[in-house]
Formats: sequence, structure tokens, C-alpha cells
Amino acid sequence: MNKTKRIYLIAALFVSALLVSAVQAQTIPEDARRHMARGMAAVEMANSLEEYGAAITEFQAAVRLAPYWPNPHLQLGLVQERAGNFAAAAVSLKEYLRLDPTTSDAEKIQEQIYKLEYKAEQVLTESEIKDVLVYGRFRGIKGHFTPIKGENPDRNFPSRFRETNGRLLVCDPVPFSLEPCYGSEDFGACLETLLQCLPVTFDGRKLEYQCTHYRCPGCLEISSAPYKRSYKRDIVSTSPLRIRTIQVDTKEFGDRNDTAKYEYLEEWVND
Repeated sequence: MNKTKRIYLIAALFVSALLVSAVQAQTIPEDARRHMARGMAAVEMANSLEEYGAAITEFQAAVRLAPYWPNPHLQLGLVQERAGNFAAAAVSLKEYLRLDPTTSDAEKIQEQIYKLEYKAEQVLTESEIKDVLVYGRFRGIKGHFTPIKGENPDRNFPSRFRETNGRLLVCDPVPFSLEPCYGSEDFGACLETLLQCLPVTFDGRKLEYQCTHYRCPGCLEISSAPYKRSYKRDIVSTSPLRIRTIQVDTKEFGDRNDTAKYEYLEEWVND
């Protein structure tokens, strides 16, 4: 090794030693270590994507308390990826590499960042999903409208979504039947009078709401009693937008209470 290269190597090692000493000199707060351990425990206990939220909260707390500590950034990025938040995961892993560029897994982490950036490009944002639901087109139900419990329900026309003041609403007809509008000179205007628009709980991956349907208001048969209907809809794909729906219908009539549960997959496109 020539003299010049040896000087450069010694200088690089000296700088690295200074950086390591600087990090070590910044004592990691005990609270940061506590949140780090709690985050690892939350990961160990998680049985679903939703349960990774607790781990993310703990790792974020550790990052706030010790932003110069690489480990919380790494663990935060890994959990964010598991939760499907690819863009945020890439940011966390980049910060991990920035803080510890000489880590033995640097090449592997950089490759993972490239993958996360690609995945993030394929996923619709919450705002984009709203646009497809509000301005796009329902393309149909894929597979079978499968009853999990109870009889096959009356087939209702697909939900219509709207956005008001940034809030997502779902609009369904109050009666099951659209007969009141058949023969109307303006079917669309008549249909609007039958709609009930209700707020939707939406976190970017799940939609939940409840509504009531009436087949025949005023009729005195169990088959005509109102349905209390709840929806839990999980977004399983964004290209195209596919939503797996669990629908539960509960019908009360006197001392009777009938419940039916259905599962189906919807597809929406943005023309």
C-alpha cells in the first residue's frame, strides 16, 4: 500500500472513530431504551397487521427521545413495512443507514429500501383511494356472493361514495327495492330522494359503516322488517382497487332476531 493510500485509510479510520465516540458520548436516555423494549414486545405479541400499530408508536417514541440512536429507526422501518406503510418504512431505513453507514447489513438494507420505494409507487394513497370510490366506477363483484351464515340476501345496487368537507360518505337507498323510481321521468333525481348518506370510518386500508334498509315500510311481515346492516371492508389490492367486504344483516321483528353474514370481493376502477 503506497504512502498516500495509507494516509487516506488512517484518516478514514480516525473520522469513523470520532463518529462512534460522538454517538457513544450521547448517552441514550433510559426512557428511549424502555420504549425500544416495549416496541419489541409489541412486535412479538402482534397477531395481525392492526396490532403492529402499538409497536410503531413505541419505536417512534424511542426515535423522538434518541434521534441519533440507529436501532429504533431500523426496527421502526421493519414494522412499518409489515404494516404496509412502505414509503414511511423507506424513510426510516434511510435514516438508519445515515446514522450507521458502516453497519454490516448496509448492502442488504439498501436493497430493501429500493424494494420499498417500488412498493410505495404501486400503492394508492388514502386520497387516491377516495378519488376512485367517489369518481370511479364499480366494475362488479368478483367470485361468489358467499353467505357465511343465513340465506342469500337481496342483491342491492353497489354503494355510492361521496366526499364532503374531506369526509368520506357512503350513500345507499333506504328501501331495498327501487320500484318507487321505476317509470319516473328523472330516475336519477328520484333515486337521490331514496339515498341515506352516512359517514364512513376510513383509515386508508379499512372502511366501516352501518345503515338501515327497509324493504317495505309499513308492511307487517318478517320478510319486510328493516335490516340493520353493518359493513367491514378491507382494501386487499389497489391496482385495480379491490375491496373484500364482510356484511352482517340483522333483522328484528317482535321477539325474533335473524342474523345473516356475507363475504364478497368488489372491484372499482378509475376511468
